[in-house]
Amino acid sequence: MLETSVLKASISDNPKKSPIIAAVTSFFIPGLGQVYNGDLIKGLAFIIIGTILVLLAFVFIIPALMAPILLVFVLVLSIPYLVFWTYNIYDAYRTAEKINSRTDFK
Repeated sequence: MLETSVLKASISDNPKKSPIIAAVTSFFIPGLGQVYNGDLIKGLAFIIIGTILVLLAFVFIIPALMAPILLVFVLVLSIPYLVFWTYNIYDAYRTAEKINSRTDFK
């Protein structure tokens, strides 16, 4: 009970988020910046999507070494991941900026 009130107090005392920390955490682990910003559902969705895209690419790397034509498939699969990864960083940064621009903190 006491821990919950201390946690709530510390969150409400410092509602601002660092856009740089949000972007850097999303750079290393897609979705982590969204979690840092407090958007747990979006963050978990981004983590799942990023993991699936990376796993799909790795599943095709070994066969691509045997059949170079599959390497094209791996490269094509990398494009959506790079777009997703870039958007993830941008979203984390912009969300932190939006949180900081709010004037109605309660």
